[in-house]
Amino acid sequence: MRNSKDSVYFMAVKCNKKRGSVNLKTDREVIYEFAKICDVLVENYVQGKLDALGLSYGTLKTIAPSSVYCSITGFGSQGKEAKRWRTAHEGIVPFEAFETQTGLIILGCGSDAQSVTLYCLLGVEELAHDVRFRYKRTSHQPQGADRKKNLPLSGWTFLQTLLTRSVISIG
Repeated sequence: MRNSKDSVYFMAVKCNKKRGSVNLKTDREVIYEFAKICDVLVENYVQGKLDALGLSYGTLKTIAPSSVYCSITGFGSQGKEAKRWRTAHEGIVPFEAFETQTGLIILGCGSDAQSVTLYCLLGVEELAHDVRFRYKRTSHQPQGADRKKNLPLSGWTFLQTLLTRSVISIG
């Protein structure tokens, strides 16, 4: 862990997990096979989305009766807010969707080092060393430094930068 370039947050969230990707529209049989060996199936789509794809609770419960089906929504499963969705993380800056000339892009940094690299790639070096956006509290950080409070400032700077670029080249 000491020599890892990954943040502690990243390692904690990803601990002992395996990953893969499937196309929900075309790889339904693969998902059904995974469901048979999973203990818990977790989904966080907008209400009704998985039903439309043939991956409803009823379907998966038939395929994997001993699995727990967990549906997580940010705004509940009923009422006017149920279909609302968001892309930002209030405690991590940047971690949200931004509009570019060619469409949306989601940027997320899990450590100060990642943020500094991103800010420099985007040409907004002034944010790279701005203590208001640091993850770690340090003795020389000014009183009141708050990433959550400064999220709009960071977001506005990114928005201005991304609206003027169609491609970000990483070399």
